Amino acid sequence: MAAVIEEKLGPEELEQAIRNDFTTNVVPSSHRRSTWQMTLIWITGNAGFSTLYTGYTLAQGGLNLPTLILSALIGNVILACYWIGASYLGSHYGQTETLLARSFMGRWGSYIVSVFIIVSSLGWYSFQADLLGTMATTVFNIPNDLALVSLIAGLLMMVNNIVGFTSVSAYARYVAAPIISLWVIFAFAKVFATTPAHVLWAAPHVGQTITLGVAASTFIGAVIWGSEPDFWRWGRPQIKASIWPIVIAIVLGNFIFPVTGAAMAHVFNVANFGKVVLFVSQYTIGITALAALVFFITQVAINDLNLYEVVTAAKNMFPGPRVYYVLALGVLGAIFAYFQVINYYIIIAELTGVLVPCVTVIIMIDAWLLPRLFGLRRQVTRVAQWSEIAAINVPGVIAVAVGVVVGGYTGGIINPSFSWGIAPVNTWVAAGVVYVVIVAAIRSLPKDRLMHALGYSAPSIRAAEGEQ
Repeated sequence: MAAVIEEKLGPEELEQAIRNDFTTNVVPSSHRRSTWQMTLIWITGNAGFSTLYTGYTLAQGGLNLPTLILSALIGNVILACYWIGASYLGSHYGQTETLLARSFMGRWGSYIVSVFIIVSSLGWYSFQADLLGTMATTVFNIPNDLALVSLIAGLLMMVNNIVGFTSVSAYARYVAAPIISLWVIFAFAKVFATTPAHVLWAAPHVGQTITLGVAASTFIGAVIWGSEPDFWRWGRPQIKASIWPIVIAIVLGNFIFPVTGAAMAHVFNVANFGKVVLFVSQYTIGITALAALVFFITQVAINDLNLYEVVTAAKNMFPGPRVYYVLALGVLGAIFAYFQVINYYIIIAELTGVLVPCVTVIIMIDAWLLPRLFGLRRQVTRVAQWSEIAAINVPGVIAVAVGVVVGGYTGGIINPSFSWGIAPVNTWVAAGVVYVVIVAAIRSLPKDRLMHALGYSAPSIRAAEGEQ
Protein backbone atom coordinates (compact mmCIF):
# COMPACT_ATOMS: atom_id res chain seq x y z
CA MET A 1 0.00 0.00 0.00
CA ALA A 2 1.35 3.39 -0.95
CA ALA A 3 1.47 6.04 1.71
CA VAL A 4 -0.27 9.34 1.13
CA ILE A 5 2.33 12.00 0.44
CA GLU A 6 0.97 15.14 2.05
CA GLU A 7 1.95 18.45 3.54
CA LYS A 8 1.72 18.90 7.30
CA LEU A 9 -0.59 21.84 7.90
CA GLY A 10 -1.19 23.68 11.14
CA PRO A 11 -4.78 24.36 12.34
CA GLU A 12 -4.96 27.79 10.66
CA GLU A 13 -3.35 26.54 7.47
CA LEU A 14 -5.71 23.55 7.36
CA GLU A 15 -8.76 25.78 7.78
CA GLN A 16 -7.56 28.02 4.96
CA ALA A 17 -6.82 25.01 2.74
CA ILE A 18 -10.32 23.60 3.29
CA ARG A 19 -11.85 26.99 2.49
CA ASN A 20 -9.75 27.12 -0.66
CA ASP A 21 -10.62 23.50 -1.57
CA PHE A 22 -6.96 22.40 -1.21
CA THR A 23 -6.38 24.01 -4.59
CA THR A 24 -2.78 24.85 -3.69
CA ASN A 25 -2.18 22.17 -1.04
CA VAL A 26 -1.94 18.40 -0.78
CA VAL A 27 -5.25 16.80 0.17
CA PRO A 28 -4.54 15.12 3.54
CA SER A 29 -5.48 11.52 4.19
CA SER A 30 -8.21 12.60 6.63
CA HIS A 31 -10.12 14.22 3.75
CA ARG A 32 -9.85 11.40 1.21
CA ARG A 33 -13.03 9.85 -0.19
CA SER A 34 -13.92 6.16 -0.15
CA THR A 35 -13.79 3.97 -3.25
CA TRP A 36 -17.60 3.95 -3.36
CA GLN A 37 -17.77 7.74 -3.26
CA MET A 38 -15.19 8.03 -6.04
CA THR A 39 -17.17 5.48 -8.08
CA LEU A 40 -20.29 7.64 -7.93
CA ILE A 41 -18.33 10.78 -8.77
CA TRP A 42 -16.64 9.09 -11.73
CA ILE A 43 -19.95 7.72 -13.05
CA THR A 44 -21.37 11.24 -12.90
CA GLY A 45 -18.50 12.74 -14.82
CA ASN A 46 -18.44 10.13 -17.55
CA ALA A 47 -22.02 9.05 -18.17
CA GLY A 48 -24.64 11.35 -19.56
CA PHE A 49 -26.36 12.55 -22.68
CA SER A 50 -23.05 13.67 -24.21
CA THR A 51 -21.75 10.08 -24.26
CA LEU A 52 -25.03 8.84 -25.72
CA TYR A 53 -24.58 11.56 -28.32
CA THR A 54 -21.12 10.13 -29.11
CA GLY A 55 -22.69 6.93 -30.39
CA TYR A 56 -25.45 8.78 -32.21
CA THR A 57 -22.95 11.09 -33.96
CA LEU A 58 -20.66 8.24 -35.03
CA ALA A 59 -23.62 6.30 -36.40
CA GLN A 60 -24.65 9.42 -38.31
CA GLY A 61 -21.09 9.43 -39.71
CA GLY A 62 -21.74 6.05 -41.30
CA LEU A 63 -20.40 3.56 -38.73
CA ASN A 64 -22.44 0.38 -38.51
CA LEU A 65 -23.09 -1.07 -35.09
CA PRO A 66 -20.39 -3.81 -35.16
CA THR A 67 -17.72 -1.29 -36.19
CA LEU A 68 -18.88 1.15 -33.56
CA ILE A 69 -18.75 -1.52 -30.85
CA LEU A 70 -15.24 -2.48 -31.97
CA SER A 71 -14.10 1.14 -31.86
CA ALA A 72 -15.65 1.49 -28.39
CA LEU A 73 -13.79 -1.57 -27.12
CA ILE A 74 -10.47 -0.38 -28.55
CA GLY A 75 -10.90 3.14 -27.24
CA ASN A 76 -12.04 2.04 -23.80
CA VAL A 77 -9.16 -0.41 -23.25
CA ILE A 78 -6.73 2.40 -24.04
CA LEU A 79 -8.70 4.79 -21.85
CA ALA A 80 -8.71 2.37 -18.90
CA CYS A 81 -4.93 1.96 -19.05
CA TYR A 82 -4.44 5.72 -19.08
CA TRP A 83 -7.03 6.35 -16.35
CA ILE A 84 -5.52 3.83 -13.94
CA GLY A 85 -2.11 5.50 -14.22
CA ALA A 86 -3.46 9.06 -14.07
CA SER A 87 -5.77 8.32 -11.13
CA TYR A 88 -2.95 6.79 -9.11
CA LEU A 89 -0.76 9.78 -9.94
CA GLY A 90 -3.33 12.03 -8.29
CA SER A 91 -4.14 9.82 -5.30
CA HIS A 92 -0.47 9.06 -4.55
CA TYR A 93 0.72 12.66 -4.55
CA GLY A 94 -2.56 14.27 -3.48
CA GLN A 95 -1.97 17.21 -5.81
CA THR A 96 -3.73 18.69 -8.81
CA GLU A 97 -2.38 18.29 -12.33
CA THR A 98 -1.05 21.84 -12.39
CA LEU A 99 0.63 21.55 -8.98
CA LEU A 100 2.36 18.37 -10.12
CA ALA A 101 3.41 20.20 -13.28
CA ARG A 102 5.26 22.73 -11.12
CA SER A 103 7.56 20.00 -9.79
CA PHE A 104 7.81 17.92 -12.99
CA MET A 105 7.58 20.52 -15.78
CA GLY A 106 8.81 23.76 -14.20
CA ARG A 107 7.15 27.17 -14.11
CA TRP A 108 6.47 27.47 -17.84
CA GLY A 109 5.41 23.86 -18.12
CA SER A 110 2.90 24.44 -15.34
CA TYR A 111 1.60 27.52 -17.15
CA ILE A 112 1.25 25.52 -20.36
CA VAL A 113 -0.76 22.72 -18.76
CA SER A 114 -2.96 25.29 -16.99
CA VAL A 115 -3.80 26.89 -20.32
CA PHE A 116 -4.41 23.46 -21.90
CA ILE A 117 -6.89 22.57 -19.15
CA ILE A 118 -8.71 25.89 -19.36
CA VAL A 119 -9.05 25.65 -23.15
CA SER A 120 -10.21 22.04 -23.36
CA SER A 121 -12.44 21.92 -20.27
CA LEU A 122 -14.02 25.29 -20.93
CA GLY A 123 -14.86 23.94 -24.38
CA TRP A 124 -16.65 21.00 -22.74
CA TYR A 125 -18.40 23.29 -20.27
CA SER A 126 -19.79 25.31 -23.16
CA PHE A 127 -20.72 22.14 -25.04
CA GLN A 128 -22.73 20.79 -22.11
CA ALA A 129 -24.46 24.16 -21.68
CA ASP A 130 -25.37 24.01 -25.37
CA LEU A 131 -26.86 20.55 -24.86
CA LEU A 132 -29.00 21.83 -22.02
CA GLY A 133 -30.02 24.88 -24.06
CA THR A 134 -31.01 22.66 -26.96
CA MET A 135 -33.08 20.46 -24.69
CA ALA A 136 -34.87 23.44 -23.12
CA THR A 137 -35.71 25.17 -26.39
CA THR A 138 -36.99 21.95 -27.92
CA VAL A 139 -39.06 20.68 -25.01
CA PHE A 140 -40.58 24.05 -24.17
CA ASN A 141 -40.87 25.13 -27.80
CA ILE A 142 -38.84 28.32 -27.49
CA PRO A 143 -38.26 29.43 -31.09
CA ASN A 144 -35.16 31.26 -32.31
CA ASP A 145 -33.64 31.70 -28.85
CA LEU A 146 -31.23 28.74 -28.67
CA ALA A 147 -28.11 30.88 -28.22
CA LEU A 148 -29.68 32.94 -25.44
CA VAL A 149 -31.02 29.89 -23.60
CA SER A 150 -27.58 28.24 -23.87
CA LEU A 151 -26.05 31.37 -22.34
CA ILE A 152 -28.52 31.25 -19.44
CA ALA A 153 -27.86 27.52 -18.97
CA GLY A 154 -24.12 28.21 -18.74
CA LEU A 155 -24.71 30.84 -16.07
CA LEU A 156 -26.97 28.59 -14.01
CA MET A 157 -24.65 25.59 -14.19
CA MET A 158 -21.81 27.31 -12.36
CA VAL A 159 -23.67 27.90 -9.08
CA ASN A 160 -22.91 24.55 -7.42
CA ASN A 161 -19.17 25.02 -8.01
CA ILE A 162 -18.91 27.99 -5.70
CA VAL A 163 -18.61 25.73 -2.63
CA GLY A 164 -15.94 23.50 -4.19
CA PHE A 165 -15.39 19.75 -4.33
CA THR A 166 -17.51 19.04 -1.25
CA SER A 167 -20.63 20.36 -2.95
CA VAL A 168 -19.69 18.91 -6.34
CA SER A 169 -19.10 15.43 -4.92
CA ALA A 170 -22.23 15.47 -2.75
CA TYR A 171 -24.43 16.41 -5.70
CA ALA A 172 -22.79 13.68 -7.78
CA ARG A 173 -23.15 10.98 -5.15
CA TYR A 174 -26.63 11.60 -3.84
CA VAL A 175 -28.43 13.02 -6.86
CA ALA A 176 -26.80 12.61 -10.25
CA ALA A 177 -25.07 9.21 -10.13
CA PRO A 178 -28.13 7.13 -9.11
CA ILE A 179 -30.31 8.84 -11.71
CA ILE A 180 -27.69 8.49 -14.45
CA SER A 181 -27.10 4.80 -13.68
CA LEU A 182 -30.79 3.93 -13.84
CA TRP A 183 -31.25 5.99 -17.01
CA VAL A 184 -28.31 4.32 -18.78
CA ILE A 185 -29.40 0.78 -17.96
CA PHE A 186 -33.07 1.37 -18.80
CA ALA A 187 -32.30 3.10 -22.11
CA PHE A 188 -29.99 0.28 -23.19
CA ALA A 189 -32.49 -2.42 -22.22
CA LYS A 190 -35.39 -0.71 -23.95
CA VAL A 191 -33.74 0.02 -27.29
CA PHE A 192 -32.38 -3.50 -27.69
CA ALA A 193 -35.54 -5.18 -26.39
CA THR A 194 -38.01 -3.24 -28.56
CA THR A 195 -36.10 -2.70 -31.81
CA PRO A 196 -36.00 -5.48 -34.44
CA ALA A 197 -32.54 -6.94 -35.01
CA HIS A 198 -32.62 -6.20 -38.73
CA VAL A 199 -33.03 -2.50 -37.91
CA LEU A 200 -30.27 -2.39 -35.30
CA TRP A 201 -27.72 -4.23 -37.39
CA ALA A 202 -28.66 -2.72 -40.74
CA ALA A 203 -26.15 -0.87 -42.89
CA PRO A 204 -25.98 2.88 -42.13
CA HIS A 205 -28.19 5.25 -44.07
CA VAL A 206 -25.13 7.16 -45.30
CA GLY A 207 -21.67 6.20 -46.50
CA GLN A 208 -18.97 5.89 -43.82
CA THR A 209 -17.16 9.21 -43.37
CA ILE A 210 -15.48 8.43 -40.03
CA THR A 211 -12.58 5.98 -39.78
CA LEU A 212 -12.17 3.36 -37.06
CA GLY A 213 -9.21 5.32 -35.67
CA VAL A 214 -11.15 8.58 -35.44
CA ALA A 215 -14.07 6.72 -33.83
CA ALA A 216 -11.78 5.15 -31.20
CA SER A 217 -10.16 8.56 -30.64
CA THR A 218 -13.60 10.09 -30.14
CA PHE A 219 -14.49 7.47 -27.53
CA ILE A 220 -11.30 8.38 -25.67
CA GLY A 221 -11.65 12.14 -26.06
CA ALA A 222 -15.35 12.19 -25.17
CA VAL A 223 -14.68 11.30 -21.54
CA ILE A 224 -10.98 11.74 -20.89
CA TRP A 225 -10.12 14.70 -18.67
CA GLY A 226 -6.34 14.87 -18.85
CA SER A 227 -6.30 16.47 -15.42
CA GLU A 228 -7.56 13.33 -13.66
CA PRO A 229 -5.31 14.09 -10.67
CA ASP A 230 -7.57 17.09 -9.92
CA PHE A 231 -10.28 14.62 -8.90
CA TRP A 232 -8.33 11.56 -7.84
CA ARG A 233 -6.21 13.50 -5.34
CA TRP A 234 -9.32 13.05 -3.20
CA GLY A 235 -9.13 9.25 -3.53
CA ARG A 236 -7.27 6.70 -1.48
CA PRO A 237 -3.65 6.17 -2.59
CA GLN A 238 -4.02 2.62 -3.88
CA ILE A 239 -4.15 1.47 -7.49
CA LYS A 240 -6.89 -1.04 -6.66
CA ALA A 241 -9.02 1.77 -5.21
CA SER A 242 -9.44 3.28 -8.67
CA ILE A 243 -9.97 0.13 -10.75
CA TRP A 244 -13.64 -0.47 -9.93
CA PRO A 245 -14.68 3.19 -10.30
CA ILE A 246 -12.95 3.31 -13.68
CA VAL A 247 -14.37 0.02 -14.97
CA ILE A 248 -17.94 0.84 -13.88
CA ALA A 249 -17.79 4.37 -15.33
CA ILE A 250 -16.46 3.08 -18.65
CA VAL A 251 -19.05 0.30 -18.95
CA LEU A 252 -21.98 2.54 -18.09
CA GLY A 253 -20.88 5.83 -19.59
CA ASN A 254 -18.59 5.05 -22.47
CA PHE A 255 -19.89 1.72 -23.74
CA ILE A 256 -23.54 1.08 -22.90
CA PHE A 257 -24.68 4.67 -23.47
CA PRO A 258 -22.83 5.28 -26.78
CA VAL A 259 -23.97 1.92 -28.14
CA THR A 260 -27.51 2.86 -27.10
CA GLY A 261 -27.11 6.16 -28.92
CA ALA A 262 -25.93 4.40 -32.07
CA ALA A 263 -28.90 2.01 -31.91
CA MET A 264 -31.23 4.98 -31.59
CA ALA A 265 -29.70 6.50 -34.70
CA HIS A 266 -30.98 3.47 -36.60
CA VAL A 267 -34.42 3.83 -35.03
CA PHE A 268 -34.70 7.60 -35.48
CA ASN A 269 -32.42 8.77 -38.27
CA VAL A 270 -32.54 12.57 -38.31
CA ALA A 271 -29.73 15.10 -38.29
CA ASN A 272 -31.57 17.91 -36.48
CA PHE A 273 -30.04 17.84 -33.04
CA GLY A 274 -32.99 19.40 -31.24
CA LYS A 275 -35.27 16.66 -32.51
CA VAL A 276 -32.68 14.07 -31.51
CA VAL A 277 -32.62 15.39 -27.94
CA LEU A 278 -36.39 15.39 -27.71
CA PHE A 279 -36.68 11.90 -29.20
CA VAL A 280 -34.07 10.38 -26.91
CA SER A 281 -35.60 11.94 -23.83
CA GLN A 282 -39.14 10.88 -24.65
CA TYR A 283 -38.04 7.43 -25.86
CA THR A 284 -36.06 6.61 -22.72
CA ILE A 285 -38.17 8.34 -20.08
CA GLY A 286 -41.54 8.95 -21.68
CA ILE A 287 -42.82 11.95 -19.75
CA THR A 288 -41.41 15.11 -21.32
CA ALA A 289 -41.28 17.16 -18.11
CA LEU A 290 -39.57 14.33 -16.22
CA ALA A 291 -37.13 13.88 -19.11
CA ALA A 292 -36.28 17.57 -18.96
CA LEU A 293 -35.64 17.31 -15.20
CA VAL A 294 -33.38 14.27 -15.58
CA PHE A 295 -31.55 15.96 -18.41
CA PHE A 296 -31.01 19.10 -16.32
CA ILE A 297 -29.73 17.15 -13.30
CA THR A 298 -27.24 15.11 -15.30
CA GLN A 299 -25.94 18.05 -17.35
CA VAL A 300 -25.38 20.16 -14.24
CA ALA A 301 -23.45 17.29 -12.63
CA ILE A 302 -21.13 16.85 -15.61
CA ASN A 303 -20.51 20.57 -15.89
CA ASP A 304 -19.75 20.75 -12.19
CA LEU A 305 -16.64 18.68 -12.90
CA ASN A 306 -15.77 20.58 -16.08
CA LEU A 307 -15.80 23.95 -14.35
CA TYR A 308 -14.10 22.50 -11.28
CA GLU A 309 -10.95 21.62 -13.19
CA VAL A 310 -11.00 24.91 -15.13
CA VAL A 311 -11.07 26.86 -11.86
CA THR A 312 -8.38 24.63 -10.34
CA ALA A 313 -6.09 25.32 -13.31
CA ALA A 314 -6.67 29.07 -13.06
CA LYS A 315 -5.97 29.05 -9.33
CA ASN A 316 -2.58 27.51 -10.04
CA MET A 317 -1.54 30.66 -11.89
CA PHE A 318 -3.35 33.44 -10.07
CA PRO A 319 -4.02 34.25 -6.40
CA GLY A 320 -7.33 35.25 -4.87
CA PRO A 321 -10.53 33.60 -3.59
CA ARG A 322 -11.73 30.62 -5.57
CA VAL A 323 -15.23 32.04 -5.95
CA TYR A 324 -13.95 34.84 -8.20
CA TYR A 325 -12.67 32.30 -10.69
CA VAL A 326 -15.87 30.29 -10.59
CA LEU A 327 -17.85 33.37 -11.52
CA ALA A 328 -15.44 34.71 -14.15
CA LEU A 329 -14.81 31.42 -15.93
CA GLY A 330 -18.42 30.31 -15.64
CA VAL A 331 -19.50 33.50 -17.40
CA LEU A 332 -16.83 32.96 -20.07
CA GLY A 333 -18.04 29.40 -20.66
CA ALA A 334 -21.61 30.66 -20.93
CA ILE A 335 -20.53 33.20 -23.54
CA PHE A 336 -18.88 30.44 -25.59
CA ALA A 337 -22.11 28.46 -25.27
CA TYR A 338 -23.94 31.44 -26.75
CA PHE A 339 -21.82 31.01 -29.88
CA GLN A 340 -22.75 27.31 -30.10
CA VAL A 341 -19.44 25.45 -29.73
CA ILE A 342 -21.55 22.28 -29.90
CA ASN A 343 -21.06 22.42 -33.66
CA TYR A 344 -17.42 21.46 -33.11
CA TYR A 345 -18.05 18.35 -31.01
CA ILE A 346 -15.61 15.91 -32.65
CA ILE A 347 -12.85 18.56 -32.74
CA ILE A 348 -13.34 19.23 -29.02
CA ALA A 349 -13.19 15.49 -28.28
CA GLU A 350 -10.02 15.07 -30.36
CA LEU A 351 -8.33 18.05 -28.69
CA THR A 352 -9.22 16.77 -25.23
CA GLY A 353 -7.53 13.44 -25.93
CA VAL A 354 -4.39 15.19 -27.17
CA LEU A 355 -3.64 18.26 -25.03
CA VAL A 356 -3.60 17.69 -21.26
CA PRO A 357 -3.19 13.87 -21.28
CA CYS A 358 0.08 14.38 -23.14
CA VAL A 359 1.47 16.27 -20.12
CA THR A 360 0.10 13.64 -17.72
CA VAL A 361 1.90 10.91 -19.66
CA ILE A 362 5.20 12.82 -19.40
CA ILE A 363 4.71 13.23 -15.64
CA MET A 364 3.97 9.51 -15.24
CA ILE A 365 7.09 8.60 -17.22
CA ASP A 366 9.21 10.97 -15.13
CA ALA A 367 7.75 9.71 -11.85
CA TRP A 368 7.85 5.97 -12.51
CA LEU A 369 10.03 5.13 -15.53
CA LEU A 370 13.03 7.49 -15.33
CA PRO A 371 13.97 6.34 -11.79
CA ARG A 372 14.22 2.79 -13.11
CA LEU A 373 15.99 3.66 -16.35
CA PHE A 374 18.36 6.40 -15.22
CA GLY A 375 18.10 6.65 -11.44
CA LEU A 376 16.52 10.12 -11.73
CA ARG A 377 14.00 10.72 -8.98
CA ARG A 378 12.30 13.97 -8.02
CA GLN A 379 11.32 15.06 -4.53
CA VAL A 380 7.56 15.70 -4.66
CA THR A 381 6.57 15.25 -1.01
CA ARG A 382 4.84 18.63 -0.93
CA VAL A 383 3.60 21.36 -3.26
CA ALA A 384 6.52 23.24 -4.77
CA GLN A 385 6.16 27.00 -4.30
CA TRP A 386 6.80 29.33 -7.22
CA SER A 387 10.03 30.57 -5.62
CA GLU A 388 11.36 27.00 -5.49
CA ILE A 389 10.65 25.74 -8.99
CA ALA A 390 12.83 25.89 -12.09
CA ALA A 391 11.88 27.85 -15.18
CA ILE A 392 11.22 24.86 -17.42
CA ASN A 393 11.76 21.14 -18.00
CA VAL A 394 13.22 21.54 -21.49
CA PRO A 395 12.97 17.91 -22.67
CA GLY A 396 9.48 17.66 -21.18
CA VAL A 397 8.12 20.72 -22.97
CA ILE A 398 9.77 19.65 -26.26
CA ALA A 399 8.19 16.20 -25.91
CA VAL A 400 4.75 17.70 -25.22
CA ALA A 401 5.07 19.98 -28.26
CA VAL A 402 5.99 17.04 -30.49
CA GLY A 403 3.14 14.94 -29.10
CA VAL A 404 0.55 17.67 -29.63
CA VAL A 405 1.67 18.24 -33.22
CA VAL A 406 1.61 14.51 -33.97
CA GLY A 407 -1.82 14.12 -32.38
CA GLY A 408 -3.18 17.22 -34.08
CA TYR A 409 -2.01 16.03 -37.48
CA THR A 410 -2.96 12.35 -37.23
CA GLY A 411 -6.27 13.19 -35.54
CA GLY A 412 -7.50 15.40 -38.35
CA ILE A 413 -7.39 18.54 -36.20
CA ILE A 414 -4.75 20.34 -38.26
CA ASN A 415 -5.90 18.91 -41.58
CA PRO A 416 -9.52 17.67 -41.43
CA SER A 417 -9.08 15.68 -44.63
CA PHE A 418 -6.36 13.47 -43.14
CA SER A 419 -6.30 11.17 -40.14
CA TRP A 420 -4.23 8.15 -39.23
CA GLY A 421 -4.41 5.69 -36.37
CA ILE A 422 -5.70 6.67 -32.95
CA ALA A 423 -4.71 10.27 -32.26
CA PRO A 424 -4.38 10.11 -28.45
CA VAL A 425 -2.18 7.02 -28.66
CA ASN A 426 -0.07 8.64 -31.38
CA THR A 427 0.30 11.69 -29.13
CA TRP A 428 1.26 9.82 -25.98
CA VAL A 429 3.70 7.45 -27.71
CA ALA A 430 5.40 10.27 -29.62
CA ALA A 431 5.74 12.43 -26.52
CA GLY A 432 6.93 9.56 -24.32
CA VAL A 433 9.53 8.30 -26.79
CA VAL A 434 10.88 11.80 -27.45
CA TYR A 435 11.14 12.48 -23.71
CA VAL A 436 13.01 9.27 -22.90
CA VAL A 437 15.33 9.68 -25.90
CA ILE A 438 16.24 13.26 -24.99
CA VAL A 439 16.85 12.38 -21.34
CA ALA A 440 19.03 9.44 -22.42
CA ALA A 441 20.98 11.77 -24.73
CA ILE A 442 21.74 14.30 -21.99
CA ARG A 443 22.19 11.74 -19.21
CA SER A 444 25.98 12.18 -19.30
CA LEU A 445 25.79 15.88 -18.34
CA PRO A 446 27.05 16.85 -14.88
CA LYS A 447 24.29 16.18 -12.38
CA ASP A 448 23.64 19.84 -11.56
CA ARG A 449 23.31 20.75 -15.26
CA LEU A 450 21.13 17.69 -15.91
CA MET A 451 18.75 18.57 -13.08
CA HIS A 452 18.62 22.17 -14.29
CA ALA A 453 17.75 21.04 -17.83
CA LEU A 454 15.03 18.74 -16.47
CA GLY A 455 13.49 21.54 -14.43
CA TYR A 456 14.12 20.08 -10.97
CA SER A 457 12.67 22.15 -8.14
CA ALA A 458 14.87 23.33 -5.27
CA PRO A 459 13.61 20.56 -2.92
CA SER A 460 14.39 17.93 -5.56
CA ILE A 461 17.91 19.31 -6.04
CA ARG A 462 18.55 19.38 -2.29
CA ALA A 463 17.27 15.80 -1.96
CA ALA A 464 19.48 14.63 -4.85
CA GLU A 465 22.53 16.34 -3.36
CA GLY A 466 21.81 14.71 -0.02
CA GLU A 467 21.89 11.27 -1.68
CA GLN A 468 25.41 11.83 -3.00
